[in-house]
Formats: sequence, structure tokens, C-alpha cells
Amino acid sequence: MSVRAAAVGLAGLLCVAAAWTEACAADALLHLPEERDAALAAIERTPFGEGVHVDSEEQERWARGTVVALVPHPFDAVVSALGAPSAWCQVALLHLNVKACFYVNGEHVDEAHVRLYVGRKRFQSLEDTDAIDLQWRLGTEVADHLRIRLDGDSGPYGTRTFRMEIEAVPGGNGGSLVRFRYSLEYGATTNLLMGIYFATAGRNKVGFSIEEAEGETDADYVRGFRGMMERNTMRFHLALQAYLDTREVAPAQRLDQRLRRWFQLTERHPRQLRELDLETYLEMKHREHERQSSLQERIDERVRQSSP
Repeated sequence: MSVRAAAVGLAGLLCVAAAWTEACAADALLHLPEERDAALAAIERTPFGEGVHVDSEEQERWARGTVVALVPHPFDAVVSALGAPSAWCQVALLHLNVKACFYVNGEHVDEAHVRLYVGRKRFQSLEDTDAIDLQWRLGTEVADHLRIRLDGDSGPYGTRTFRMEIEAVPGGNGGSLVRFRYSLEYGATTNLLMGIYFATAGRNKVGFSIEEAEGETDADYVRGFRGMMERNTMRFHLALQAYLDTREVAPAQRLDQRLRRWFQLTERHPRQLRELDLETYLEMKHREHERQSSLQERIDERVRQSSP
């Protein structure tokens, strides 16, 4: 594999790799009044004409992306739809870089093991992808607060300590306030490869936040790590929304409608999110979903055979 190909592959990996570091361990949870009010205030300032706010942070070899949004679905429906690891695998597969996902339930109903296979924006054999093992946990600390965490220890290219987190609380007017965030910590190898990516394939890619330069006239969308984090956090948020929007569709039509809904939502932000045309995306994802379903069936059968 060439250095440039490795850099592009790593960009795909970092699109879904989430690291939990001490820098964000003390973050306030969404159910706290001050945190909820701050999220709602951020949404009110959004420039997108819809109820969503995108943000990111970057420190030395650490970056995080966050999306908070008001979704038109009751809180109980959000809990019912997302409160199982099987839902996460269906949500994750909508992302361009997720090639497959399977889960194995744990000893407790609120725990499971999840494996993600991540790769390029085309159909690939699983042998050509990178696997990330995660612990899926459903948090029930307080009432009216959904919290799903996915934690992992390590990944390819020197990445490690992954986390993704989904939170939801009642949002008023019968809807819900949802926050999706992830962060990553990276070493020297990752830093080198991503520098190559941002100088080549990723040089014109931007995020959603406006970053001011010397004067207001120089303001532009963020780029680099922050831009990458924002693009892919938004892709996951839109996957959550597409999953919720299509939960009442008849099973025979649900997958196709879900894929089309995700693509429709991403097309609202073509500068940041457009990568493939609709037909290419649909063909790739239908193949990947068929493979994922077969993989999950084999895993379930293996678990049944090993059970006492």
C-alpha cells in the first residue's frame, strides 16, 4: 500500500474512531439544565436553517466533533428505537466508511460487544478493511435521559481508546434533543499520514464551523482535523435521523427508504458531505447490508451453539 493510500484509508478509519481521553472525561451530561440550555441556545444560532448545531475542538493530537439537534420524534420513541445494539449496527452502516457491523449481547441487557469494519468509500472485502472492537453500553443514570456509549481500547495506525456517545432528552413540542459526539487521540504515525491526506485528497474538504482569520472578510469553514471531525460527526447524526424517520416504514421497503433518506439529508450540505451519487451509494450499501445480515446470522448461530 502506498503512503497516500494509507493516508486516505486512515481518514476513513478516523471518520468512525472515537477516543475518550481525560480531556473530555468531565463533560457535563445533556440532562443537566445548564447543558441542555447551552445546547438549545447553540441550535438557535445555527446558520443552516434547521435545528442542528455542529462544533469541534482540537488540542495537541486530540480532536472532537459534536452535533446537537432537535429531532421531531418523541423521547420514548427515540429510546425504543435506539436502545439496543442491533439498532446501532443498522445506524452505523449508513455511513460511507462503515462496511459492516455485528454485535454479541453481553451478560447484562445493557451491554454488548460490537465490531465495526471501516474502510474506503467503495465496496470492499472485509479482509481489506480495519476492524474496531467496542463495548456497547446503555446508560440509565437518571429518568428521561438516554445515554449510549461505545468504548474500545485500540485500533490501526496507532489509534486507541475509542468512544462514541449518543444522548437524548425530551426536547419540547413532542420532540427530542439529541447529541452525538466523538473524539480521537492520535500519535506520530497518524499525524504524519493525516498531514499527507490534508495536503492531497482532503485539501479542499471543509467542515461546518466558521473560522475567522485576520478579519471578518476572511472567515471560512474550518479545515483539517476539525473539518474532518465535523463532517463525519454530521454523517452519523444524519444516520440517526434517517433511522428514526423510517422506523414506521414497512420492513420490505425500510432499508431502501432509510438509505435514500440518509442520502437526501446529506445532500442539504453538498460542499461538506457530497462524495458519491445516489445510485452508487445505494448499490454499495445494499450489498454491504446483505453481507452484514449474513454475518450477524452466523454470529448468532455461533453464540447459540456455544450456550450451555
